[in-house]
Parts: sequence; structure tokens; C-alpha cells
Amino acid sequence: MEPTYSTTVHVDKKRKIDEGDENLSITEIRPTTDGEGKDVADAEQEVDRQEVKAELAEAEILRDENRKLRSCLGLPEVPGPYFVPYHHNSPAVRKIFVEIGPASHHDVMCCLSTCHQIIQANTYRIAVPLEHTAILYHVHCFFKFANSADYDILQRIWGLTRSNYWHRNLQPANVINGDFLVDGGGEKLVLFWKTQRQKWVMRSYSQVLPIPPITDPLENLVQLAGKSDYVHKPGAFVTWYEEFLLLNILKPFESDGPEDREEWSLRSTYLDQWNNMEALQNNHTLTLILERWMYDKVMACSVEASLVDDVLTYKEMMGPKMIRAVKRLSAVPLPLPMNCGECNQLPHPYNGLPVKLDGGTPGLPLRVAVQKSSGPLVKDDPC
Repeated sequence: MEPTYSTTVHVDKKRKIDEGDENLSITEIRPTTDGEGKDVADAEQEVDRQEVKAELAEAEILRDENRKLRSCLGLPEVPGPYFVPYHHNSPAVRKIFVEIGPASHHDVMCCLSTCHQIIQANTYRIAVPLEHTAILYHVHCFFKFANSADYDILQRIWGLTRSNYWHRNLQPANVINGDFLVDGGGEKLVLFWKTQRQKWVMRSYSQVLPIPPITDPLENLVQLAGKSDYVHKPGAFVTWYEEFLLLNILKPFESDGPEDREEWSLRSTYLDQWNNMEALQNNHTLTLILERWMYDKVMACSVEASLVDDVLTYKEMMGPKMIRAVKRLSAVPLPLPMNCGECNQLPHPYNGLPVKLDGGTPGLPLRVAVQKSSGPLVKDDPC
């Protein structure tokens, strides 16, 4: 059977005005049936109905995933009018971790039922610990159903580091080589993203006073280390090891000295564009931040001779100060060995630690997380 068509003649008003032709018209020919006698309009409507049905089914799956997540965290399935009390140091409180999938383990499937992709090794992922295992997601898949503007969920998100890996039900042997732990940049970005978003969530509930200047020594150390005018004052209640990391590897600023007025800032580079109330409407800001950070890590650690022209231009735009900072923050600080005793009781700081990094401070336990690039980033892979 041959398809049938309908014709519609109408005046093209725009062309009539443009060309001054009062009689200009066009004929539109549309199929009404296909070669088998079926109505084309009905077929199109059926496709639309199937698409809507699939979208509704996926939305229900995501709502169910969110309910299961809240139940797993010990939260009410539906958020209430008040925030649930939270004590982050309590081992009884379950957390959500951003971690890096270890290269020493096989690839795992994302646990979101609508995703059928594996989580690549050496990439960021989300882990929700259970009693003897963990539920794993791509970062972008997790935020399809987890509301990052939900304060109860937001305050439970942490980067997996040397200081909290046991909350993930990992043993020292699991992380002593840097497996699972995020790099320094990932650690700072997750922390800064979280505190910044918490601020805007609170403001969305009520009017708050302007944030006062930072006066706490530890907060100063976390937020301002590396800044050209920052002067470190002892008094932060942390071990010497954490103090050393915060002053060196984990400092969020990079400058060329006290006179530098063009210092590089981790926060302004990756977070300032999301520092507004409108960003609460975007549930995937952390995904975008970490994707850009991973790309910049590859750029900073790549050999320039192997880069194609447009990528080389991007690396040149980064500048030596940013490249230096990104390389520094690409390191993964490791936990102290268990036989170190109490850190503050060691006879000399930085002695007795297991690893030396690239001729740097002797004994500093770090692993550099340099990732291979893929796709059009390189002309050929020198590795």
C-alpha cells in the first residue's frame, strides 16, 4: 500500500514582507499514513506516550532511591520541617563518602538501577557504607536522586581521607597505599563545596546575618593557608601531622610571596561561580566541580609535547602558578602508620613516616595521583 499525504497551502508572512510579494505562499506536504495504512499522527502520539511513561517510571525509581538513601542514613523517608541532629564524629552515624575507585580493584557497576555503566577505576565515586559493604554510585548518578539542597543529606557528605576512612568500614591495610582516598584537591573541594552550599541552604530558610571574619586558628588554617598575607599562629587543636598538611600540601592558595597580589585560589577557580542562591537549583554542581578538577589534574601533569594545539593552549592559560598548585593538590595524604604512637609524642616532627615524595620533605606520606588522559587530549599516549 502506498502512503497517502495531505497538503496545506499557507502564506509565508515573513517572506511576503521581506520580498514584497503579496501572493507568495508555500505548500506543505505531510504524510497521513505510512506504507502499511497506519495513521502517522497516531504513531507519533504513541511514541510520545511511551516516552512520557518511561520518564514517569524513571522518576518513580529515583524517588524510591531517595527514600532508601534516607532510610539507610537513619533519616525520615520524607524530610520534615526541622533538621535531624547530627554528630559527625559518632561511628553510629552513617555518612556519604566521595572517594576514588582504586586501580587495584576490578571495575564495579553503578548501583543506580537506571544506570548500566561501570564505574571506572581512578575516578571519583560515591560510597554509602553499610555494615560490611558499601553502595557505590557514579557521582552524577547519585545526585540524580539525592537532593544536595537537603541539609540532612548535605551535612553527611565527606571526602574520604586519612582521618575518616574507618567510618567507611575500611582497615589501615586498605588505604595505606592511598587506595580509596581522595587527593588533596578533592578533599578541599568537597569540604568547601559542602560548607558553601550549607550557607545558602540556611539562607533559603531564613534571613541570616553576614558571615563574621574568621578568627578561629583552625578555621584560618583550613581556609587561608598559602595566602600571601596569611600568618600562621599556633593554636589550632590538630596534630602536628595535620598542621603540616594544612600548611603545605592542602593549602588552598598559591602565591609567590608576601608581595604577591595575583595569588591563585582554589575556591575562586572552582567554586565562586556556584556561590549564589540560584546554584541551589542545580543538583549537579559537585559533579561539575570534580570533573573540571580531574581535567585540570591531567593537564597539569601532562607532558606538553604530547598535547594537541587547543589543549596546549588551555594549559598555557592555566599559568605556572595554577599548574604548580594543581600538581601539589594532586597528592594523596596517607594515614600515619599504626606503630607511630601518638603523633605529638614523636621525638621530631616528620621523622619515622614511611614515604619520601620527589625529593620533598623526608618521610612525608603522600601518593601522587596522576591520571592518564584519554580521548583527544593527547596526540599519543607516552605511557
